[in-house]
Amino acid sequence: MGAPGNRRLDRAARDAELAFHFNGAPLTGLPGDTIASALLAAGVDIFARSLKYHRPRGPFCLSGRCSHCLVRVDGIPDVVACTTPLAAGMQVVAQNAYPSAKHDVLAAIDWLFPKGLDHHAMFAGVPLVESAVAAVARHVAGLGPLPERVGLPGEPIVRRSCDLAIVGAGPAGLALGHALRERGLAIELIEERTRVGGRLRSGLDFGPSDPDLAGAESAASECEASGVRLSVQTAAIAAYREGDGRPLLLRSIDPPRLTLLDAREIAFCNGAIEPLWPFEGNDLPGIFAGRALARLVRDQRVLPGDRAVVFGSSGAALALARLLAQSGASDVVLVDPSGALDDSSVRLLKGRELLRAEGNKRLQGIELLSADGAHERLECDLLALVGPGAPSFELARQAGASVAFGESQGGYFVVAREGTTVAEGIYAAGDVAGATSAQRARAAGEALGRALAGRPP
Repeated sequence: MGAPGNRRLDRAARDAELAFHFNGAPLTGLPGDTIASALLAAGVDIFARSLKYHRPRGPFCLSGRCSHCLVRVDGIPDVVACTTPLAAGMQVVAQNAYPSAKHDVLAAIDWLFPKGLDHHAMFAGVPLVESAVAAVARHVAGLGPLPERVGLPGEPIVRRSCDLAIVGAGPAGLALGHALRERGLAIELIEERTRVGGRLRSGLDFGPSDPDLAGAESAASECEASGVRLSVQTAAIAAYREGDGRPLLLRSIDPPRLTLLDAREIAFCNGAIEPLWPFEGNDLPGIFAGRALARLVRDQRVLPGDRAVVFGSSGAALALARLLAQSGASDVVLVDPSGALDDSSVRLLKGRELLRAEGNKRLQGIELLSADGAHERLECDLLALVGPGAPSFELARQAGASVAFGESQGGYFVVAREGTTVAEGIYAAGDVAGATSAQRARAAGEALGRALAGRPP
């Protein structure tokens, strides 16, 4: 791995640099980068400061699900750095910091109020002082100043219709689209990332029955060749119930556009998110969701740390630890809280609980608690959390599907029934319905495809 300011693993076949600025400093990225991957490759860890206590913020989920990487781009606030493609000439600025994200004087709030700050009650009822405190609170509140330009042009809204909208082009969505591709239906396959594959892009699904990424990409090509309309970099942001129709509101990144898609039926195959675990210091830059980190290493060829700890008890955690070691991390430790893993290819610590992450402006180490009550500190600048995903049920719920608490899926809510839901014309398959593996997700998509294909015309 390169120096802290050069975390790019290689430049193979991607030597056309894109020049941009961060906080006025010139940087370069590569085609295929997001703003976040380009900043991480350049050694930038702090993208912003938190809203109230001005704690340092850096990417965690790399999928647009958290608010840790919001930046200001070309005068527009709150741009999600991890999902926005890098473009030449971009002016990127950190938010919520004075004078800079690296040296923010307002971070003193966190130090001055270690037990928390209730700014609503601060000096309430004290003449003059109350007004002054309220004015300061209003000044520092909010996620960035308003846009610099007044009257920004609105996105054009397009309206079209289809027989079946499939939200998510991971194992389940691709299997469903592939099963129905030659049934004479107008099918839209919607994927919010730049590439299809979903969880397969992390490379952490390696079971003998798990689908591979090459097969998923081939299935997407066959779907398109059969007339399925595939839209990448397009997020389904709302689902409505409007008479007999089921409109979906889509937002495309490139080109920027809003689309109202009138779908006769909708299949939600939009997977699961990687949640941030509850432990002290969990918001420090340098802490990543496990599959997100694997995608960063594989797709963008960026390794944002040198001394890594992977925390998890699954085969995916072991696969990530091996990936980081093979990618050049000088020290990799796999911490298995369950004690079930057994592998000699990586340094393995069993039966430890994660107590806290430590560091000033970024991760510097973690503290573990063993079963016998002993405390242990590991120095690290990279921590990956690998555990069960939380099903992305919200859109399906908006569309009328019911949800239930799923203990077997790690205690998160899941869409109640895979395939047909309680709402007519609304379906769900894959991780969003609690599949928990790539093989099960693909099988669920195939099963739903067979069921829909077998209906009378």
